[in-house]
Amino acid sequence: MPVPEILPIAHVPGYRTDTIGRYAGGQFLASITYAFRQEFQRRSADNWEDHKRLYVVLHRFDFEGWHVESTIWCAGTWREQQHRRNAADSVLEILTQ
Repeated sequence: MPVPEILPIAHVPGYRTDTIGRYAGGQFLASITYAFRQEFQRRSADNWEDHKRLYVVLHRFDFEGWHVESTIWCAGTWREQQHRRNAADSVLEILTQ
């Protein structure tokens, strides 16, 4: 079976695809994820909050659904975001809206 050129993705509120939307230049899919460095041993660390890095991912598409670009940036550590939780530009604040 050939791979389709465009894959439709449904907007489902309250689920992983609730951050799909439109903007002046087309469509987008955004998400926030986290990662630990491979060498980090989470089970034995008391300071895991300093090692858990949050990443913001933004995929942009044109109006027809063709991929334009993806941008990924580090929003800091879990501890840093906890200290800024009530700031308007805090990743954790945005997640709870």
